[in-house]
Amino acid sequence: MLKGKSVIAAKLKDFNSRLAKDNTKGSVSQKEKDLIPMLEVALEMYARGISFINLDIENSETKIFKVVEINSKKFILPAFIVLDGLGEVNAQSIVDARKVAPFASFKDLQERTNITKTNSLLLKSLGVLDHLSEETNIS
Repeated sequence: MLKGKSVIAAKLKDFNSRLAKDNTKGSVSQKEKDLIPMLEVALEMYARGISFINLDIENSETKIFKVVEINSKKFILPAFIVLDGLGEVNAQSIVDARKVAPFASFKDLQERTNITKTNSLLLKSLGVLDHLSEETNIS
């Protein structure tokens, strides 16, 4: 959803074309089939001028998407649950830990939450953790 309209349209086209052919129908996983309605809704939202912003380690919720306003324009802030492989328990651990204190570093995030190294690297690759240093600097 965060990669834009063209990526969503390409994914939908791929899933639907594979489903339409008998010889590739079996190559579409249940997970991909379950994504189709969500991708269709996201595509419709883009068509209507509704945009998404990136996940935010300080503001995204576990399962609830939020409407946020930036410079008088409204955006959808996704919930952590959209991350493939994160899961509700791990997503909630991020929300719970940040209520105690903001994350001081990438290492702090890993130590205070239940997320896996794979999850934390995914958050990092999406730019969600760009403002965090690798280690907490204590002076």
